Amino acid sequence: MTAVWVVGTPISVLWTMRHHGVPGMVDKKTRQAVVSQMIDRYVANSVGSSQRKLANSIGKRVTELGDCTGEKEFEHRSADLYQTIFPDHAECRGGVFPKLVAAILKRILSFTGASGTKLTLGDFKSGIDKWFEDADIDLNDFLDQQELRREFQQLGLGDDEADAVLQHFDFDDNTKLDKTEFEAGMLHILDSSIPGLRFSDVLALFLSLPEVADNIPVSLERFQEYSKGLCLEALIFTGAERADTLSGQQLLALLGHQWKRYQLDMGDGEVDEKIEAEECS
Repeated sequence: MTAVWVVGTPISVLWTMRHHGVPGMVDKKTRQAVVSQMIDRYVANSVGSSQRKLANSIGKRVTELGDCTGEKEFEHRSADLYQTIFPDHAECRGGVFPKLVAAILKRILSFTGASGTKLTLGDFKSGIDKWFEDADIDLNDFLDQQELRREFQQLGLGDDEADAVLQHFDFDDNTKLDKTEFEAGMLHILDSSIPGLRFSDVLALFLSLPEVADNIPVSLERFQEYSKGLCLEALIFTGAERADTLSGQQLLALLGHQWKRYQLDMGDGEVDEKIEAEECS
């Protein structure tokens, strides 16, 4: 009986597990967990929230598209977004980004030293603060009408636009803007410039389209091409993929991604040294 309990019970349990395919199920779940982690890491590293929001604003999830002219529903959605972002411009003749928004974004980015990079809200506000300090010629921590007009003239804008900013955001009615009022004004202008998009989304679009940054007209066809690429990149994974159902496009995206190596804290110096050596190579 001792032999039966000591030897027979483990053998019986092992046979039952193999009979019901438990090892295969465990292996499958392990592979699925690894793939899910890879997808989560890929999305976190490759697709920002603003980029995803822009892609979602075009409409339904689009993972495979042919020519822009071959997808009528996609054409309709992207054309509608184009008209929202570039109002007052004839269809298919292109148009530049709203002048005031482009000027403000360019000026702020010139103080952040960033071009096409992901900016945090703190970085962006820091750029606004540096802009305020640069425009404050008399160093009294306020921007008066002359300083605002001078700054807006350098941006290619008119005195009426500078006066409108002073009028709308001078909350304490002292005919001057302090740093808080100036920051609130700039963020409000960017938030309300394009219906349905916040300043972070506008910034993502501004940085992603070279034509916008250079104030070059963007045609509807160019915007549709950009929109298609945005959808393919941002929405390549739905979040419901399984290890054994990944498409070729999804596999190529995972294989081509620049994965970061992380130093393992396992208390084993040899393992840490090996990982560091691999990173250097």
